[in-house]
Amino acid sequence: MAGAGRRPTTMAPLPSLGVTVNRGVRYARALGLAVIVIAVLCATSPARTVVAQPVLQEAHRPPVEVTVVAKKYSFSPARIEVEQDDIIKVTLKTEDIPHSFTIDQYRISKRVAPGQPVTFEIHADQAGTFTYYCSLTSDERCKEMRGELVVHAKR
Repeated sequence: MAGAGRRPTTMAPLPSLGVTVNRGVRYARALGLAVIVIAVLCATSPARTVVAQPVLQEAHRPPVEVTVVAKKYSFSPARIEVEQDDIIKVTLKTEDIPHSFTIDQYRISKRVAPGQPVTFEIHADQAGTFTYYCSLTSDERCKEMRGELVVHAKR
């Protein structure tokens, strides 16, 4: 047989031109046409008129690190002062009984046990003075524990 080892051809008519062309050529032409259409669309879109503006960013400031010790029904320090948009890295420790560090406006409440310090971060994005307190009820005197986070507004 003369045609026994031959591969079948993948020729198909190209109706618009009235000629028979290999399918690979058809796909290449279709792909080329798609690239041209995309290039034209990109060249005429409004996005091409957008000019990149440099973004002025504040210098990256390292976190403000604070160790807060809760013991004998008080916090030390009883006042923390930072600038708006500072990141505060708080290490909370207790030496007597379990306590918590709670700031309602920042939706933060962290619990600490003796000998097991807890470290967490607060993004001070709201200016103002915020009370922090112990929210645990295991000891009545925990309600007396108060401190202030003072966040100074940006200048």
